[in-house]
Amino acid sequence: MSSNTSKRKGNNSTFQQVLNRTFYNVRKSGNYCGGGRLTDIHDPKMMINGIQEHITFPLVPSQLKLIIEKCSLAPFGRQDKTMLDISVRHTWQLDPSSFLITNSEWNIHTLNNLKSKIVSDLGLHNDWIKNDLIDLQLYKLLLYEKDSFFKIHRDSEKVDGMFGTLVIILPSYYKGGEFVIKHNNQEQKFDYSSTKYKYDYYYLVFYADCEHEILPITDGYRLSLVYNIVVNKEKSHLCAKIPSSPLNEKYVQNVCQALIKWSKTMNSPSKLIIPLKHKYTKANMSPNLLKSKDHTIASLLKRSIAELNKNDSNQKYLLYCGMLYYKIPKNEEAYNSNDPLERTIGDTDVENLKPLYEIDDNYFQKICEIFHMPRTSVISVDETDFINKEPEWKSLEPFKIVEEETGNEGTIEKYWYRMGILLLIPYNWKWCLLNDDFILDGFYKMCQTVKNDENQIKLKQACIELVNYILYRMNRRRYEYLENFDSRELLNSLLLLYNLKLDDNQSVLNALISTIKNHSFTQGLFWYESMHNVIYNAGNVIGWHQIGIYIYDAFKISLKRSTIAQSVKFLISFISSMLIVLIYLGT
Repeated sequence: MSSNTSKRKGNNSTFQQVLNRTFYNVRKSGNYCGGGRLTDIHDPKMMINGIQEHITFPLVPSQLKLIIEKCSLAPFGRQDKTMLDISVRHTWQLDPSSFLITNSEWNIHTLNNLKSKIVSDLGLHNDWIKNDLIDLQLYKLLLYEKDSFFKIHRDSEKVDGMFGTLVIILPSYYKGGEFVIKHNNQEQKFDYSSTKYKYDYYYLVFYADCEHEILPITDGYRLSLVYNIVVNKEKSHLCAKIPSSPLNEKYVQNVCQALIKWSKTMNSPSKLIIPLKHKYTKANMSPNLLKSKDHTIASLLKRSIAELNKNDSNQKYLLYCGMLYYKIPKNEEAYNSNDPLERTIGDTDVENLKPLYEIDDNYFQKICEIFHMPRTSVISVDETDFINKEPEWKSLEPFKIVEEETGNEGTIEKYWYRMGILLLIPYNWKWCLLNDDFILDGFYKMCQTVKNDENQIKLKQACIELVNYILYRMNRRRYEYLENFDSRELLNSLLLLYNLKLDDNQSVLNALISTIKNHSFTQGLFWYESMHNVIYNAGNVIGWHQIGIYIYDAFKISLKRSTIAQSVKFLISFISSMLIVLIYLGT
């Protein structure tokens, strides 16, 4: 393909397509899992309560029976439930309180060496080692015998800061029992069963959210130590200081150009949702704990919007990471409805937002405080907000509750896996971060403040920005936004701003026209009391030549929806108002 053809293709692409191609081409460091043979390793000198001697490796038959007698069958989790079902999992387990590793070199030497392998395999920055940020917490001793297995599951996060699992396979003779690790339509299989290497130690590491299964042991026994990979709690603050990996400048420029294109695209979304590749929990959704390529893409976006913010005051963006929640409607009829609009009403929200890039805007914060517009904890989204609309929205299945197995026990809600996302917001749409219940009242108070002090040019601009957001939301999600909205108040507030004759009156006029064209205006046109006065004032203040055609169109739509009595009553009131003024002017 020639360079000219490539340029034409790039120019014709949507900003979402440009971002998608860039993200696809970004290389990640490391992988979602890794493993291998361990060398220069120390015998853990393991003691099990009730067994008088150290456990010998490779395992010997005389000790195996004693170990099993001390073990219990391992359960598994399904959301908050702990279940025991040998058709799903057949494994023996011991808690750390039931055994002891007596060789101090195991923790000092072996585990420290393994931390370096974890960093390398999972693609973490070397500062994780330099700052001693990884804590390996012993979780279980697992014994697999012939026919033992564990069907596909994810490892539950047991504590705050947990992000992975480490398995150390102790020397023993067995066959089968392969580990199959899956992530993002990829799969890796690890097979360490061999009579030749029964004296060797092996390890396996993977991000905790990866799906994995353990195939049946076909012969022998396998003993493994399982560790939770956790951020060192005492040093977790140092995670924020870990530098990002070097980024290809070409990708930074691609993202910048895509965002500029977004700002110039008509009827474009007010925010952009970029689903992450890994799953996350409420407890551990954090900019510092984004995994693998998720972290790389977040760093690329953060760097790109910082460049734009520095070079162009009109190109400002906010970036957050968060989680997508699926809501099930209380109305069973809506759940069973074939109408896609009815099935998606308010069902999908973004929550648990954590800032990756924010703008220090004291004025915006001051407005929110003065006019009592607090931040929201939930942002409603729909399919148009996604970077890939069709496939990603359809794959979400927002009404489906997924009950998948986790190892070992049920967990509380904050450790349940959800879809992680990046949320990108142009700064002029920052109002979506506020609680809807307070926005209209705050807007009316802002307009009154401008009326009382005509020097509030900056506040007027904020009013225009906010009303554009309100109208956008009403047009996009009219069936769930601002239930008790009264278009008369909004029109009167806009007329107030227009009357001030300050800068940017064209924007106020555009907002007035958008309000008249909005469905809420046409719905209330004939039955809102005194609406005829509001329309008459609008025509006189702005000029009938500017808004007359839009009011005429609203009349036609309202006539189709209203009763004859409502229509006649409105027209009589409207014409009477005009006659009274004409008579007054004539005298």
